[in-house]
Amino acid sequence: MRIWLALFALMSAPAFAAPKAETVAAYQAIASLDARLATVGHRLATANAPFCTETYGFNPGWVLHDIAQYPDAEAAKAAFGFAQPVEIAFVVPGGEAENQGVKGGDGLQRIGNRDAASFKPADGTSALRLESIRLFLDQLWGPNYLAPMRVQRGAETREILFQLNPVCASHFWVEASGKRDAGADGEKVRITSALVEYAADDAQLAAIAAHELAHNLLGHPEQLRMTKKAKRKLIVTTELAADQLSVWLLANAGYDPRAAVQFWQRCGPASCLGLLRYPAWKKRVEAINGEIVRVEETAKQNGLRAPPMLSAIRKSQ
Repeated sequence: MRIWLALFALMSAPAFAAPKAETVAAYQAIASLDARLATVGHRLATANAPFCTETYGFNPGWVLHDIAQYPDAEAAKAAFGFAQPVEIAFVVPGGEAENQGVKGGDGLQRIGNRDAASFKPADGTSALRLESIRLFLDQLWGPNYLAPMRVQRGAETREILFQLNPVCASHFWVEASGKRDAGADGEKVRITSALVEYAADDAQLAAIAAHELAHNLLGHPEQLRMTKKAKRKLIVTTELAADQLSVWLLANAGYDPRAAVQFWQRCGPASCLGLLRYPAWKKRVEAINGEIVRVEETAKQNGLRAPPMLSAIRKSQ
């Protein structure tokens, strides 16, 4: 059974209705998708930070989760431990959290001057509790800020100071859904669990994430919100621009930009994102291939290639 089908079946039914082992497996499966997206997202956001007009320094390369987000708390404890209500689910290889010795399964006791458990969502939902933590971190941490944390592993606790550097300002998260879809709202990159599963490898997942990150970096969500009516011409223009910028983001992060071509050559003929997606996938492939040529012709500076679209935004500010 596909991960999202199992997860939805469990979340839509009372906790006692599902076998414990199946619940534990479903929770661990969705967490593995979060880890996969977090890894490629952090790599893209970190590598391209020198070119992003909006950055923040709070992301040490981790995924947080809250025991309250799981309908079956006992199954969540069996799956992950949860020494504290808020826990580090996963750390990105090579990120600051891993460099400081933090591991998945560590409980998060304190953030700055606040207990992690003290954060309460306004309406009682776990998603907003984690969102309130994220907003606090946005306000607390800046570039090169030493961020104090206290984590618990087993019976031991320890204080950590994260030395953080800027990353492109976007959060990456997996939406549990059976629909293959992705989106960007200016601050977040959302990819459904079904689409994460569909990506043939991490390079293709990075291509999807880079496309959505490009929308945020180019201000497309705001442009589309400002139009009284979503116009197909504007959508086509922004989609192709995101395709083109994604090539630069992928190359700077060390991914083969041709993964974007491979994704559309597989997805397009199968209409994997639905029949109404536009522009046509062949037009996307053409635009991406053309941009790959430009990337390969551009000289590197400090190991990176400056994306012309982002350079133009910087000059206009």
